Amino acid sequence: MLEDVANRFWTAQLWDEHRKTMDALIAQTQSADHARDYCDRLITRREVDLAVTYCERAYQIEPTSDAVLYTLTYVYNLAKRGEDARRIAQEGLNLYPSSVPLMYEMAWAIAISGDQEGAIAYATDAYARANSAGLIQAELLQEFLEKAREW
Repeated sequence: MLEDVANRFWTAQLWDEHRKTMDALIAQTQSADHARDYCDRLITRREVDLAVTYCERAYQIEPTSDAVLYTLTYVYNLAKRGEDARRIAQEGLNLYPSSVPLMYEMAWAIAISGDQEGAIAYATDAYARANSAGLIQAELLQEFLEKAREW
């Protein structure tokens, strides 16, 4: 029921009502998925600071979810919080060492932290590992390296 109400508020662009309904839904269900989904919606509206809040809430609920770890790393990178992004990406990679999206976000986190050479070195090594393991998203790291060459 609350989810339907929240979706109606979103569709009608009633942002405050949508947020209040999402708060109630997350409190009621203790669902990391709801918190992460709302975080994604806030990202599309470019409300990065508020997105961080909801991604952190998802992380509090489900700290070992690969989707939560990736999304929190991503939103920390958007917020230019490189050290936080590195910490969460490392937690994720400890649990999911073959996660190319987390490797990609880790490379960005290193760059955002001010170490462009370290980011390139990390992405180069991660790409070699991902490519040799036949991981289907290895091209993400290649994409990072292509962007990094423009620095």
